[in-house]
Formats: sequence, structure tokens, C-alpha cells
Amino acid sequence: MRLAARSRAEGGIFYGFGFALSGLRVFILIAIWQTLVEGGAEVATYSFVALATYTILAEVFAEPLAARTELRDTIWNGSIVGRTLQPVGLVGTYTAEAFGRWSLRFMTFGPIALGLGAATGHLMAPRSPLPVVLLSLVLAVTVGLAIEFIFGSIIIGTRSNVWVIEQLRGATAVLLSGQMIPLALLPWGLGDVLRWSPFASVASAPLTLYVGTSAAIGTLALQTFWAVTLWLIAGWAWARSRTRLSALGG
Repeated sequence: MRLAARSRAEGGIFYGFGFALSGLRVFILIAIWQTLVEGGAEVATYSFVALATYTILAEVFAEPLAARTELRDTIWNGSIVGRTLQPVGLVGTYTAEAFGRWSLRFMTFGPIALGLGAATGHLMAPRSPLPVVLLSLVLAVTVGLAIEFIFGSIIIGTRSNVWVIEQLRGATAVLLSGQMIPLALLPWGLGDVLRWSPFASVASAPLTLYVGTSAAIGTLALQTFWAVTLWLIAGWAWARSRTRLSALGG
């Protein structure tokens, strides 16, 4: 975990540039929400402050909510073969490395974004009990990691191009997760349908619980369902694709 965080910090100016882009994205989205919601009105049960809070938290927790690990890169360069021979399980190894990277961003970008949000009145207190929000965040990461390993098994099992599958996943996640735009703001009632998807359980669920636009019991139950279901699928898929790892030797 420490090595993963250190390797990211060594990115220097490029890592700082990524922070700047994250801040710019938050600024632009908040400006859009301010234009959209005028005079204290609400849009799809969201006030301006709720939308601003949603945006800030989505950016602060962007990496845990995306739940990306080094799995993609190790499949591409073939080093995953060696990892299967290590005594530590693959899930534990990739998850520990991911938490190392996520923690660095949270400890550096997080205080700045949260502090500025609170100081400018753009960050509200949680509308659901904080333990409920934290439990939802844990379930969100659990679901996200299951999706990560399912996509990894698809790449291995079908011998597909890593980057094609990655682009497909990225485009799908942006649309379905609600990480950038709350699902309730989507036209034609799409949000009412997409909120049942596993991608919504990764990003939309904890964010909507925080701002108080979703019910705790139903949200947590759906997240738990997807966590159990997807990990069962991930285990089955990895068992089938494991025999093909020898063909990836880099």
C-alpha cells in the first residue's frame, strides 16, 4: 500500500496537474448547477447546495468510486502470471495497492476540496446518518472491485484487447454510475431505470445518501445484493479464465 502511494507521489508535476484538472472540473460543474438552479429552486429534488456537495464528494472520492486497480496493466504486460504464483491472493494484492493510491489523493486533494467547499457554503452536512453513508461507501467499493475483476476475467477469457474493453467499461460507467451527473437529472426517466444497475450502486448510492435524495434501507439492500451477486460471478469467471493466464506471458 505504501509503495503504491509513493510511486504515485513520484509523478511530481503530472500528479499536480491531475489535481488541477479535478479542481477545474468541480468548478465548472458547480457553475453549471448554479445556472441551472436559480432563486433557491430545486431540480429533481436537488437544491443547488445538494448538487454542489454531490459534485465535490464525487471528485474527492473519485478513485474509490471508480474502483480501478492495477489489474488492467498487469494483464497487458503479462505480470499477472507471476502474481498468481504469490502466496497472497490476487484480490488482496490488487486491493491493497489500490488503497495506497486512493489514500494519497484523499489526503492531498480531499482536505483542499472539502475545506474550500465548506468555506464557500457549497458543502452541506450529511442528510443521512454518517455511519449509513460510510457503510454505503464500503459497499460501493466492494461492488466496484467485483466489477473490476469481472472485466478482467472477460479480457483474459476472451483474449480481447485490454484497451478496447477498458474504453467500453469507462464509457458505460460514466453513463450508468451517476458519478458526474446525478441520475435523477437524466432525461426521459432514465435515472429511474439506471439506479437499479450495479454501476449506480458504486457511485450514485453513497452520494445520494449523503445529500438525502435516496432512502437508506432500499439503497443499502440493493448495494448488498449487487455485492454478493457480482462477487459470485467474479469468482466463477476467474475460475474459468485462470487456465488461460499462461498465454499472457508478456
